[in-house]
Amino acid sequence: MTSGIQVNDNVKTYFEKMKVNKTNDNSDKRIRLVTCTIQNDEINVDKVFTQDMLGKDGVPEDAYLVLVSLLHDNACFYLMYDCHLETKEGIKKEELVFGTWIPEDIAVKQKMTYASSKQNVKNACKGVKHDVSVNDRATIMPREAFADCLERLTPAIVSLEGVLLSGGGAKK
Repeated sequence: MTSGIQVNDNVKTYFEKMKVNKTNDNSDKRIRLVTCTIQNDEINVDKVFTQDMLGKDGVPEDAYLVLVSLLHDNACFYLMYDCHLETKEGIKKEELVFGTWIPEDIAVKQKMTYASSKQNVKNACKGVKHDVSVNDRATIMPREAFADCLERLTPAIVSLEGVLLSGGGAKK
């Protein structure tokens, strides 16, 4: 069941900017993480983190740590994450991850609204390789747990955001 909550065009615009990176684009302005929330019965972009924001003004240096820092028990959001990883074969990849943060202890009405609106956002953001639903920090912390979530489509991940995973990678 999907809700009647509409997705604002700004969500689609940011997603398209994340999806299409051109070689002549300024890499510092590259969008690495976008969060979206339900505001006034519409899904809107809430926060945007570009490459040049990482490591400044109290923002962590890598996009994964920024994502982890946003996980609060009193707020839900949708996320689009430009995840940089490396496989066991030495292949560096940049993959788009779509996800939801819906903490277990959030009010039932808010939980149901976000869960039932997720498909609306997914439909607006065609072309995402990974879909991650998170309701507990243990799902994505430590990095190895997050890599395990991604391994269904990208096997043998050995580093995430340039940080080597313990044991040489996620589960084999």
